[in-house]
Amino acid sequence: MSPEIALSDTGKAAVADSFNAAMAACEHSNLLAPPGCPMKLDSYDTRTLVNGTVSWGPPDTSAMDFSRFSPYQLSVHFSGKVTVPITAATRKGGTETATASQFLYGSADMAKTPPALTFD
Repeated sequence: MSPEIALSDTGKAAVADSFNAAMAACEHSNLLAPPGCPMKLDSYDTRTLVNGTVSWGPPDTSAMDFSRFSPYQLSVHFSGKVTVPITAATRKGGTETATASQFLYGSADMAKTPPALTFD
């Protein structure tokens, strides 16, 4: 007989909380590629928008999946599309409001409290 190791709802919530904390680094920055933020604006945006003027809005993480648990590695593999409203000054002198979208994936080390995230 072997023990069965499963991910509880509390464990899923802990991974989601760690993910949301990482996304909060975006909102607290005005850069095109915020430090500690898993999202970065693409090369088109970096050519048209002024770095240091970006306002990152609250992310929509509803498409993220935090349920793929590996009992052998004690990790949760996550993935999904995240969208974030942004506003920034353009190099032509105007302001652009858009939605940044990115597919994010990685893993959470469940042996650590709170779960430590690694983005791939």
